[in-house]
Amino acid sequence: MNTITVLGADGFIGSHLVRRIEALGLDHRAPRRDEDLRGRDLGSSWTAPGSPTSGNGLSRGPLASVYGPDLRSRLFVASVLREVVATGELTLRTAPESSRDYVSVYDVVECPM
Repeated sequence: MNTITVLGADGFIGSHLVRRIEALGLDHRAPRRDEDLRGRDLGSSWTAPGSPTSGNGLSRGPLASVYGPDLRSRLFVASVLREVVATGELTLRTAPESSRDYVSVYDVVECPM
């Protein structure tokens, strides 16, 4: 199998994707954001959602409704939890009738494999 190149591997979803690829024993690389990739064979490239670089596979645009064990994430659930921890209060700035579907980061990274 090709080497898998994960773009955005330092982010919330990308870092989970790298761990999943490692658990499967697949050959991969996770270049730094500032690394020049021009002219290099990237093999199968996966761009973590929310990454500024577009690519194949997993990239479908930002996924705001992903949750998982990382309170540093800029995604919605983590930001709500940080606010509650910091202020002891929760203020949702959405209409009461609004709804979202949430997905576990583990399900997101399982999907392309």
